[in-house]
Amino acid sequence: MEEIKTTDGEVIIDECVPFSQSKLWDFQRSFYFNESINAWTEKVPFYVTSNPYIANSYAHFTIRFIQDCLKNKSLDPKLPFYIVELGAGSGTFSFYLLNRILELKKLLSIDIKLVYVMTDLIQSNIDFWMNHEGFQPFVDLEQLDFACFDAEESTEIELIRSGVKIRQDESNTTKNPFIFIANYCFDSLRHDVFQVSNNKIYEGLCRSTTPIENFHNGRVKQLDKVGLEFEYHEISLPYYQHESLNELLLHYAQTTDNQYISFPIGSLMCIKTLKGLSNDKLLLISSDKGFSKHLEIYQSEEPELVFHDNCFSMSVNFDIIGQYFKFLGGDNFYQFTEQSLTTCAFLSGYKFDEMHETSLALETYLNSFGHTTINNLFLNEDFTNTFTSIESILPLLGASKWDVRVFNSCLEVLVSQVRAGYARISDIEDLKEKMPIIEHNFYKYPNTVDTFFDIGLFYQETMNYEDSLNYYEKSLSHFGEKENTLYNMGLCYYFLEQPEKAIIKFTQALKYNPDHLMARGWISKIESEKPALNKKDIVKADLPLVV
Repeated sequence: MEEIKTTDGEVIIDECVPFSQSKLWDFQRSFYFNESINAWTEKVPFYVTSNPYIANSYAHFTIRFIQDCLKNKSLDPKLPFYIVELGAGSGTFSFYLLNRILELKKLLSIDIKLVYVMTDLIQSNIDFWMNHEGFQPFVDLEQLDFACFDAEESTEIELIRSGVKIRQDESNTTKNPFIFIANYCFDSLRHDVFQVSNNKIYEGLCRSTTPIENFHNGRVKQLDKVGLEFEYHEISLPYYQHESLNELLLHYAQTTDNQYISFPIGSLMCIKTLKGLSNDKLLLISSDKGFSKHLEIYQSEEPELVFHDNCFSMSVNFDIIGQYFKFLGGDNFYQFTEQSLTTCAFLSGYKFDEMHETSLALETYLNSFGHTTINNLFLNEDFTNTFTSIESILPLLGASKWDVRVFNSCLEVLVSQVRAGYARISDIEDLKEKMPIIEHNFYKYPNTVDTFFDIGLFYQETMNYEDSLNYYEKSLSHFGEKENTLYNMGLCYYFLEQPEKAIIKFTQALKYNPDHLMARGWISKIESEKPALNKKDIVKADLPLVV
């Protein structure tokens, strides 16, 4: 076991090592392995890359790329066309994207065998997806497969269900192009840090320390309590074992000065693998916090870590990734306006000026109403203050592609409008028409909001009691019995003139909260209205009769 060094009440984690070799990256991996699917329960942010709006954008990029490949005859419709997502996490984005891609494929009559592949390095995450009811229809139709893939280590992709092994094979020139998706992935892969000054390159060797009380059994308890600093030492080229990486360093030495370079070595090595797996024919789409423009601003200060619970991320230098593709004969597309989330696209084996459909889709969906704008709207707790009527909320929901999260956030306004009598009947009917879409967009993962309950409440407030009961039953099935659900079901049964069932539900609510005065009051009211109520039915339900 490696000896632990201490000084002045601190543990020395790393001492004078390249940042990509820091133990911090290993600690981060441990966090994801330990948390598995629970990492996305209010710990690691992911909504901005996991909603119907961004999925719709990616679906159009995908379909347009396929159409371009069909036009230039670089795609064989008889062979599988693979879309591979790296680090699919909670699976929410995959769910939305797969639904939308297949919808567009059908609408545009694109006759190819499309296979979406969800990957992660953590098997328990893959098990969660494989058992998720939302994915079963795609699995049954062989449109979805899964693979354990380590973006930094793996050299092949072995599909779990079909058994197909996707590996580098220089003799195979008939393989179809690939689409690879990397959302919130590259920011968590290993980076090196350099400084450029007077055409000279200096490597950043890191020293990381943490208080002794924050270190136990060879592990850091809280990563955000780690101190990180760099010492810079001049290097000569070649520095890396790969010529293209040294060319990148030389490029920055010649084009920048007095700047820090966050060098995404883990991402670049991953891309090298992807190029090999696809026979150098691919479209890579990545959304992450990062930058591709205004380097003199973003590289003027030393790179920093941003912590999320007990893991961290770094801003991705997409300019380096773009230069890497161009050095190897590929191409890049950078979003015009970069915000907290930047989306970039990269081609290998093609040029964007030859891929007209793909370029048009990227221009349309990235340089108008970008993904960050949607995120900023819907993560703002006060955004519903601007939208105070169902009439104004409807286009908002439509713009979000009927996002479950937006619907949940607007529910209070919707209910208050209905109760106050301000809602137009036509708007209510329009919203009712879209409820099946909102339900379809609901993807359940640990600690998700009970959207079935919210839809049931909307129907209840609009006096559609049978529809309301249908969704409350789904809530019970997926989220278990809760007093509010049971109480609301009692109300629905009462207004449907089914007093016996109403009493049963009110009584069930009292099991979870004996002090529920409203439930007791309704039971008393019903019994006073129906003195001849047949109490045998209640006894059959194996519930105590509350008087």
